[in-house]
This record gives sequence, structure tokens and C-alpha cells, in this order.
Amino acid sequence: MPDTTYEEAKRCPKCATPGRDTGTTTRVKGGGLLHNIVCVNPRCRWYNTSYVVQTNPDGTVPPPTLDREKSFRALPARSDESVDREMQNLLNQQLR
Repeated sequence: MPDTTYEEAKRCPKCATPGRDTGTTTRVKGGGLLHNIVCVNPRCRWYNTSYVVQTNPDGTVPPPTLDREKSFRALPARSDESVDREMQNLLNQQLR
């Protein structure tokens, strides 16, 4: 029996073993669902790690959009000195 698109999508991204749907879903804009899936292969480095599969309202899985432009702004450049200062400030706050 061939895999459906959902069955293909719920395979672990690292080992390709079909994952277990935890039953936890979240509604997304447009009526689709995000399904929380967990890798069940004890030999996989993602064993017991969860990943998400999105389904459309009609049950199909949208194509992945991993090649899109990043939608967050870049982090500001920081010098080593500013990081050292910030870490020292945090340490001083903990020691008070």
C-alpha cells in the first residue's frame, strides 16, 4: 500500500521512519492543522524528538517552504567586549 502525503510527511526527517502522532494539534490560519509528531526509532538521533507536520483543511499536506527568504531581522553585530560586559553584569546581579 503506497504512502499518502500525510504518511510521507510524518516520517522522521533524519531516519525516515514513520513517526507517532501525539494527538496534539494546533489550528493555523486558513483552517489547517499542525500535528505534533515524535520519532519512535531508538537508533535515530532524533529519537523522542518532536517535529511538526501541517495539513490543509482538506487533509492534504502543503509543499515545504524551506527555501523562502527569512522573515526576521538580522541580529545586531556585537563585539566581544560588549558580550563580556553583559556577562559580567549578569554575574554581578546574581552575586548580589
